[in-house]
Amino acid sequence: MIFISVMLILPILSSHFRKNNNLLIVYYFVILLYQVVAFTNAYWFRTIGADMDANSFHVLASDISNSGIFHFHSDANLYKNLLGFLYWITSPSLIIGEQVSILSISISIIILVSITDLLKLNKFQTPIIFTYAALPTMVTLGALTLREPIQILFLITATFFGLKMKLYSNMKFINFFLMILFALAAGYFHKAIFLFGAVLIFTFLVWDIDSNLGKFTITKSRLLVLLFFPIFLIIFFYFASNSSVAGSELFSKIMTLEILEAISEHRMVTPIGRASYGVPFDISSFISILYSSFLIYIHYLFSPFIWQVSSLTDIYAFLESILHFILIYYSIKHWRLSTGLTHSLLGLFLALFFVMTLMWAFGTTNYGTGMRHKMISWWLLALMGVPLLYSKITIMMNKISFKCNVNK
Repeated sequence: MIFISVMLILPILSSHFRKNNNLLIVYYFVILLYQVVAFTNAYWFRTIGADMDANSFHVLASDISNSGIFHFHSDANLYKNLLGFLYWITSPSLIIGEQVSILSISISIIILVSITDLLKLNKFQTPIIFTYAALPTMVTLGALTLREPIQILFLITATFFGLKMKLYSNMKFINFFLMILFALAAGYFHKAIFLFGAVLIFTFLVWDIDSNLGKFTITKSRLLVLLFFPIFLIIFFYFASNSSVAGSELFSKIMTLEILEAISEHRMVTPIGRASYGVPFDISSFISILYSSFLIYIHYLFSPFIWQVSSLTDIYAFLESILHFILIYYSIKHWRLSTGLTHSLLGLFLALFFVMTLMWAFGTTNYGTGMRHKMISWWLLALMGVPLLYSKITIMMNKISFKCNVNK
């Protein structure tokens, strides 16, 4: 009840929600959807996606809770132990674990609304939040005991403080510190997000948002970042690769430049299933690396294709891939049509989206897992693509309404 009470109170504390009744209705509606999935899975029957990793996390967390021994390292181990610690304080209840995920989504909605305010997209807040939170994959998996809701929350929060650091001169260091803190917090739950967190921090530090300049300028601060950030990463990877934390093997392979071979081997040894991409990572030559990377990325973003559809779940996955394509198109178009500060910030978000999805693409071998992985970047597409798409739909509906009134 404490978790649910917090979810109910949160939007009331935000002036954005108090000023926008439609936004408040959408918030409560999507949280209700998440609760329906959570309670159905906990007390009635297993929902979609709840019978594998989500159930495993819950069972292992219950065992950790019963043992009373906790090891807070990183990656999946950190999530299991945090969940186990919560169960130890309360009780090993699946519904409690699910409430942590839903609370993470609810807080991420509040922060995403604040980001729309920073980007001057206030009039699109309701469709952006609905698109972000009401995507069926978000609802069905975001209500389960999985790491993704927490990762999304921390990444959105890191982005929020990064934006504040770029836009406001006051409290710049505090916002910089909080951006790093939340980027690292997200990384502790998944080793790949450590890498993306470094990209996020670097991008915010060097990105030029000065609307009066037509090209990138080298300032003293940017020069220092360009010089010392790579050195810092090398030192970090060195110590991380020689540590005992989960994921240290990834940093070790990066340090020894064996990461390409590791990706290629991972894609070869992963079992082939009906939903598999069937696209290997060919490292035999530079051209083959580029070509296979392109195929991997296209399959990650848009698979399953129409010729791969053979079941009801494939139909949904196909429709979601079309929605991804539409929002990517409108995100790029929104960036191209915008000017000044908005153009610069949308360019920053596009860069983050393409880097993030490319990183996840190399480690994803089937579109079932891909749908789950794309939850991490979905909020970026909603933020960038929905405003222009919503405007186009509104104009089209107004034209249809006008023609209907004229015919009468």
